[in-house]
Amino acid sequence: MNNKIKIGIYGGSGYGGSELLRILLFHPDAEIVFVTANEQAGKPVPEVHRNLAGLTDLKFSLASQEEDKLAELDCVFLALPHGQAMDLVPSLPANVKAIDLSGDFRLRDQAIFEKHYKQQHTAMQ
Repeated sequence: MNNKIKIGIYGGSGYGGSELLRILLFHPDAEIVFVTANEQAGKPVPEVHRNLAGLTDLKFSLASQEEDKLAELDCVFLALPHGQAMDLVPSLPANVKAIDLSGDFRLRDQAIFEKHYKQQHTAMQ
Protein backbone atom coordinates (compact mmCIF):
# COMPACT_ATOMS: atom_id res chain seq x y z
CA MET A 1 0.00 0.00 0.00
CA ASN A 2 1.34 3.41 -1.01
CA ASN A 3 0.57 6.09 1.58
CA LYS A 4 2.85 8.71 0.08
CA ILE A 5 1.66 12.27 -0.39
CA LYS A 6 1.08 12.80 -4.11
CA ILE A 7 2.48 16.15 -5.17
CA GLY A 8 2.43 18.32 -8.27
CA ILE A 9 4.91 21.15 -8.69
CA TYR A 10 4.11 24.15 -10.86
CA GLY A 11 7.13 26.23 -11.83
CA GLY A 12 9.98 23.86 -11.12
CA SER A 13 12.72 25.45 -13.23
CA GLY A 14 13.72 28.36 -10.96
CA TYR A 15 15.69 28.44 -7.73
CA GLY A 16 12.62 27.85 -5.54
CA GLY A 17 11.56 24.92 -7.70
CA SER A 18 15.06 23.46 -7.59
CA GLU A 19 15.22 23.56 -3.80
CA LEU A 20 11.69 22.20 -3.52
CA LEU A 21 12.59 19.28 -5.79
CA ARG A 22 15.77 18.59 -3.84
CA ILE A 23 13.90 18.49 -0.53
CA LEU A 24 10.95 16.45 -1.78
CA LEU A 25 13.06 13.90 -3.65
CA PHE A 26 14.61 12.92 -0.32
CA HIS A 27 11.38 12.99 1.67
CA PRO A 28 10.27 9.42 2.42
CA ASP A 29 6.56 10.28 2.34
CA ALA A 30 6.54 12.38 -0.85
CA GLU A 31 5.80 11.23 -4.39
CA ILE A 32 6.25 13.88 -7.08
CA VAL A 33 3.67 13.14 -9.77
CA PHE A 34 4.66 15.98 -12.09
CA VAL A 35 6.74 19.13 -12.32
CA THR A 36 5.92 21.89 -14.78
CA ALA A 37 8.09 24.52 -16.38
CA ASN A 38 6.58 25.75 -19.60
CA GLU A 39 9.83 27.04 -21.12
CA GLN A 40 11.70 23.85 -20.17
CA ALA A 41 8.91 21.40 -21.12
CA GLY A 42 10.25 18.06 -22.32
CA LYS A 43 13.66 18.47 -20.73
CA PRO A 44 14.80 16.10 -17.98
CA VAL A 45 14.89 17.86 -14.61
CA PRO A 46 18.64 17.15 -14.13
CA GLU A 47 19.40 18.90 -17.43
CA VAL A 48 18.17 22.15 -15.86
CA HIS A 49 19.13 21.39 -12.24
CA ARG A 50 22.46 19.58 -12.49
CA ASN A 51 22.56 19.06 -8.71
CA LEU A 52 19.69 16.59 -9.14
CA ALA A 53 21.52 14.34 -11.62
CA GLY A 54 21.06 10.69 -10.72
CA LEU A 55 18.22 11.48 -8.31
CA THR A 56 15.20 11.63 -10.61
CA ASP A 57 13.89 10.64 -14.02
CA LEU A 58 11.25 13.39 -13.96
CA LYS A 59 10.86 15.63 -17.00
CA PHE A 60 9.40 19.11 -17.04
CA SER A 61 5.99 19.37 -18.65
CA LEU A 62 3.53 22.03 -19.70
CA ALA A 63 0.98 22.90 -17.03
CA SER A 64 -1.81 22.20 -19.52
CA GLN A 65 -0.55 18.61 -19.93
CA GLU A 66 -1.11 17.82 -16.26
CA GLU A 67 -4.74 18.84 -15.79
CA ASP A 68 -5.94 15.21 -15.95
CA LYS A 69 -3.67 14.28 -13.01
CA LEU A 70 -4.95 16.93 -10.59
CA ALA A 71 -7.68 14.79 -9.05
CA GLU A 72 -5.15 12.17 -7.86
CA LEU A 73 -2.98 14.73 -6.03
CA ASP A 74 -2.95 15.56 -2.35
CA CYS A 75 -1.25 18.93 -2.83
CA VAL A 76 0.46 21.21 -5.30
CA PHE A 77 3.37 23.54 -4.74
CA LEU A 78 3.25 26.77 -6.71
CA ALA A 79 6.73 28.13 -7.41
CA LEU A 80 5.46 30.43 -10.13
CA PRO A 81 6.26 34.03 -11.01
CA HIS A 82 4.20 36.65 -9.18
CA GLY A 83 0.59 36.84 -10.36
CA GLN A 84 0.33 33.34 -11.82
CA ALA A 85 -0.72 31.39 -8.72
CA MET A 86 -3.90 33.43 -8.28
CA ASP A 87 -4.91 32.43 -11.81
CA LEU A 88 -4.29 28.72 -11.17
CA VAL A 89 -5.63 28.16 -7.65
CA PRO A 90 -9.35 28.63 -8.47
CA SER A 91 -9.15 25.80 -11.04
CA LEU A 92 -7.73 23.25 -8.58
CA PRO A 93 -10.01 20.49 -7.26
CA ALA A 94 -11.34 21.27 -3.78
CA ASN A 95 -9.50 18.32 -2.22
CA VAL A 96 -6.07 19.48 -3.43
CA LYS A 97 -4.14 21.66 -0.98
CA ALA A 98 -2.14 24.50 -2.54
CA ILE A 99 1.16 25.70 -1.08
CA ASP A 100 2.13 28.97 -2.75
CA LEU A 101 5.74 30.11 -2.65
CA SER A 102 5.00 33.43 -4.38
CA GLY A 103 3.44 36.51 -2.85
CA ASP A 104 0.03 35.92 -4.38
CA PHE A 105 -1.59 34.63 -1.18
CA ARG A 106 0.78 36.15 1.36
CA LEU A 107 -1.57 38.98 2.38
CA ARG A 108 -5.17 38.40 3.46
CA ASP A 109 -6.43 41.94 2.92
CA GLN A 110 -7.15 42.67 -0.74
CA ALA A 111 -6.60 46.42 -0.36
CA ILE A 112 -3.19 45.90 1.24
CA PHE A 113 -2.25 43.36 -1.45
CA GLU A 114 -3.19 45.77 -4.23
CA LYS A 115 -1.37 48.66 -2.53
CA HIS A 116 1.89 46.72 -2.24
CA TYR A 117 1.78 44.64 -5.42
CA LYS A 118 0.13 47.26 -7.68
CA GLN A 119 -2.12 44.56 -9.09
CA GLN A 120 -5.72 43.48 -8.58
CA HIS A 121 -6.03 40.13 -6.80
CA THR A 122 -8.44 37.89 -8.69
CA ALA A 123 -8.74 34.99 -6.22
CA MET A 124 -8.88 36.32 -2.65
CA GLN A 125 -11.41 33.69 -1.52
